[in-house]
Amino acid sequence: MRLFVAILFGEDFKNALAAYQSDLMAWGKASWSRRENFHLTLAFIGERDSADDVIAALDRVEHKSFEAELAGGVRFGAIRCAGIADGGESRLLAEKVRRALDRAGIPYDRRPMKPHITLARQFRPTSSTPETEEMLRRLKPAPARETVRAFSLMRSERRNGQLVYTPLWTKPLA
Repeated sequence: MRLFVAILFGEDFKNALAAYQSDLMAWGKASWSRRENFHLTLAFIGERDSADDVIAALDRVEHKSFEAELAGGVRFGAIRCAGIADGGESRLLAEKVRRALDRAGIPYDRRPMKPHITLARQFRPTSSTPETEEMLRRLKPAPARETVRAFSLMRSERRNGQLVYTPLWTKPLA
């Protein structure tokens, strides 16, 4: 099974993300993330036969709840995302998660964590005019804020051609 560790969000936060995604849809074509899949990845683990050792490692992670808010648009090449502002708390939590995985000898993708929520992959603007580029630069998500109270171990699988993310285990934050 394909695993990753993530922060999941409540309905109000996802509503703001979906509205921003809808704004992007008006200006381009892409492979769009499904609303139910919106998340912030703390660590991508990849293929594992079992989640038991991962859960045992993650269960040792301690962190306090924290506030997160949407913070503008983010672009990684053809990937469009919403940024997150949280005073560095999601990065600190990701470091704790990754240290726990290291101690347990569980491999994971070691690329640096950059707090974001992916909304579109392979984004192509409908027009290559300067006006379109300027509009895309100016688009931002509406303000949304949420208290992050947990993180989850997630399974990723394809069902009927769609990515489906399922929480396998959730750890509350203090």
